[in-house]
Amino acid sequence: MAIDINLIKLSYGRCLVSGGKKKFFDRFYDLFLASHPQISEKFTSTDLAKQQEALQYAISMAILYAEKKDTIAGQILANVRRTHSPRYMDIRREHYVLWEQCLLQTIREYDAEFDDKVEQNWRELTQQIITYMLSS
Repeated sequence: MAIDINLIKLSYGRCLVSGGKKKFFDRFYDLFLASHPQISEKFTSTDLAKQQEALQYAISMAILYAEKKDTIAGQILANVRRTHSPRYMDIRREHYVLWEQCLLQTIREYDAEFDDKVEQNWRELTQQIITYMLSS
């Protein structure tokens, strides 16, 4: 299935506006950090305000990369992939699965127009990104 990028952009925009982007990312990290002890351990020394900004930027780059493969977004995501690799942060498939679940839950809560079509497109995007992040 081809991702409907415009549908994703609109959904993401609604999420950031509906409760404010700080609340959206606060909620995501509340869910994500509670999802597994290994996840909370990885964030013990993390400045969550900076991490929220980084995640917001990474999601925007993921959307841009899905829309136009040959962009600076690809270079940025390659850098994220490198820092999340086993050599550095050791982020594994199961961590990405939890990330995806928590992100979708947060989107479900903040996008008033969330439906099966929105979810399917977000899942397609997150699966592409997870596959990319796990590739070497």
